[in-house]
Amino acid sequence: MQSSSSTCALVEQTGPQGVTKVDMPGINRLAAQIDINGLPSVERDVVELARAVAATDVSPTLVEVVSDNAAPMVARVRAFGLLACQINRLAA
Repeated sequence: MQSSSSTCALVEQTGPQGVTKVDMPGINRLAAQIDINGLPSVERDVVELARAVAATDVSPTLVEVVSDNAAPMVARVRAFGLLACQINRLAA
């Protein structure tokens, strides 16, 4: 991941550890969609979010599980929740 601004609208980052803005309401909307319609309904957005923060201080394991469509769905959903918490802490 480059150190320029992220392409993901839910986070803005200036460097490998520099998440400067997090749209937590947007991430919460993703979580709600996952709860209502399942992760496949927002697959692209979830994977884009994971890739956008992959080069930061979030867990690489969580990024990998969230992005792996062959992983069990329950594991991906749980990983998304933990990843969202880590993203929130990065911007704090």
